Amino acid sequence: MDKGLLSEDHPSYIGLYNGDSSYPVGVRTIVEAADLILDMGGLIFEDLNTGLWSDHINSERMITLGEDFVTVGDKVFTNVALSDILNGLIASAPVFGGLFETPPKTLQPLTGEADEPISANTFYPRLQRMLRAGDTLVAETGTCALHMAKLRLPDGVGYQSQTLWGSIGWATPAVMGMAMADLGKRTILVTGDGAHQLTANEIGVMGVTELNRSFSCLTMDSMASKMYSAR
Repeated sequence: MDKGLLSEDHPSYIGLYNGDSSYPVGVRTIVEAADLILDMGGLIFEDLNTGLWSDHINSERMITLGEDFVTVGDKVFTNVALSDILNGLIASAPVFGGLFETPPKTLQPLTGEADEPISANTFYPRLQRMLRAGDTLVAETGTCALHMAKLRLPDGVGYQSQTLWGSIGWATPAVMGMAMADLGKRTILVTGDGAHQLTANEIGVMGVTELNRSFSCLTMDSMASKMYSAR
């Protein structure tokens, strides 16, 4: 849910933890072996946030800083503002002056030839390479969002998804609104055929208003993906 909040080009950025879907692979070991995990904002342990429940985070080594509470082990402290805690940590925490070895920041390798059917394995590495600063990438709830964990976002690329309630069909009209809000930027939608059917009529509105958007719809056929795209 928090992908895109931090620049993935930052020297201290190591990747995204999502259980079995963590990327790069070494991120999972780093997070699960950490002496302390500081959870800022309150992680919601649901399927899309945990790699379909494949996470192994020891709650005894995690401190959660919620909007107005702090959880340490089985103790909950209320009436504590998140902004006050963060300001206090910034003022009192020691500055780390050492070097932290981060996993290599590599792009997913390109696979597949031009005459081969499009699959998830061939599509997402190519999507990653078409992204540029100023773009907004929108992923539909479900398989599309799960693939985003392995996508490295260039600096300046925004990312939006709706994974909290799992409301499929959200992404297509959301893209229309985002594109209308900033006509000078590209808005890129990745959705599945099932979710897209719920709100596909918004594509007509996008055409009438000549919005600057790129649309990819993935359909599942015996676990292989086919893609239909329109610009």
